[in-house]
Amino acid sequence: MYSSDMNPTYPLLTGAYSKSDFDENLGNLLDERVRVVWDPLASPEELEGEWLHTEHHWTLERALESYERIGALLGWKEVPYEGAVEVSGSWYGANARHALYLGFDDELWDLPTDFSHLVVRDADGREVLRGARNQIAAGVKPSNWGGPYDGYDSWYGPSGEFVYTNEDGGNGKTCLVVRLSYEKPVDPYIASKLHIDD
Repeated sequence: MYSSDMNPTYPLLTGAYSKSDFDENLGNLLDERVRVVWDPLASPEELEGEWLHTEHHWTLERALESYERIGALLGWKEVPYEGAVEVSGSWYGANARHALYLGFDDELWDLPTDFSHLVVRDADGREVLRGARNQIAAGVKPSNWGGPYDGYDSWYGPSGEFVYTNEDGGNGKTCLVVRLSYEKPVDPYIASKLHIDD
């Protein structure tokens, strides 16, 4: 979001990433068989309505839009954003903390999707319940949840190397996700289609 000229703060940034940067350093170097899905902010209205306000991440609704654009190439079934429930009515993300300004906060909404068929293991092979979302779903008291800060990270879980295994069998394929923290909400949706190494 920082590297989009649809963000009102874009002119104030130095060294902001752009599509031309991507093309020069990676896009133009890729094998012709690689399909690139470039999914930038479409408008200032999108930034206001589909991205978190005090955090530099998208909402699940916006994350699933990107998921659908990728899924359209791979034949994935659409995941409709319907029946969302409020997870937290007030919390402050990284942007608010870094600016030392708590004058506005965020809400966090999620879909009550059942991911009980997924097993998550860390880099050491230990089974883990990633984030408060999975801990609550498993009937375990969350290790980090309920405070006013880090709603996104504590709900979806820490960053790191994780392997999702689809116990329903999936399609027998493995997907390697090279990611930033934006991937957290959509990892389990991808893993529900196949096997995923994150």
